[in-house]
Amino acid sequence: KDGKVITAIEFVSPWNKVGALAREQYSRKQLNYIDAGVNLVEIDLVRQGSHVLAAPIVELRPEERTPYMICVYRIAKPDQIEVYRAPLEEPLPNVPVPLRYRERDAVIELQPLIDQCYRDGRYYRLDYSGKPKGKFDKTLTKWIENRLRIEGRRTHN
Repeated sequence: KDGKVITAIEFVSPWNKVGALAREQYSRKQLNYIDAGVNLVEIDLVRQGSHVLAAPIVELRPEERTPYMICVYRIAKPDQIEVYRAPLEEPLPNVPVPLRYRERDAVIELQPLIDQCYRDGRYYRLDYSGKPKGKFDKTLTKWIENRLRIEGRRTHN
């Protein structure tokens, strides 16, 4: 309508999370959005690096903390940051996208979006025959291996 940015959607990358300088730059970017009166939706699907979301990790209940999280910061409610868990073993949640004050949220259906990126991107061509890379406990490693078998990406244990 007036060309003003209402909501910024950030897909957090390793560049935002690894190294003090990168985290500092991302933190400045968050503050710039907030100072400009822009709502912020942050989608963190990266295991490596440190927590960078607008919701401070120390304020999250243990059950809210997962390696993958989504944070919604609304300018109209700065003290009520919304956090959505995104555990690997569950479909990604639908994410509300705040619009102008008193307008209904738009919604990002995140799982179909990521599925489409997987199909259209280079990820489908990767070799999934080795052990999962990353810091996964035994239960999650077993879940990953089972999921790969179900998807036809793995034929053995």
